[in-house]
Amino acid sequence: MRHGEPFMLSVVIPMYRESARIEPTIRDVLRSLADRDHASEVILVDDGSTDDTVDVVTPFLRSGGGAPRPRVSPVTFRQH
Repeated sequence: MRHGEPFMLSVVIPMYRESARIEPTIRDVLRSLADRDHASEVILVDDGSTDDTVDVVTPFLRSGGGAPRPRVSPVTFRQH
C-alpha cells in the first residue's frame, strides 16, 4: 500500500470481554486480508471490556500478529 492510498476495505471487529477468543479471530482476518491486492484496515472496537481484551490485542497493533498486515487501529470505550 502506498502512503495516502485510500482503503478499499475496512473490517470492524467489535469486542466485549473477548480475551479468551479474539486472538484467533484477528489472526484469521489478517491472514485473509494479506491475500488481497487492495489496501485494507482492521478496526478493533472494545466497548469497555472488564477483562484483558485490550492487552491481548495490543501485540497485533505493533507486530501484525505474525502475518503481513493491513493497518490495525484500536478504538476503546471505557466504562465510567
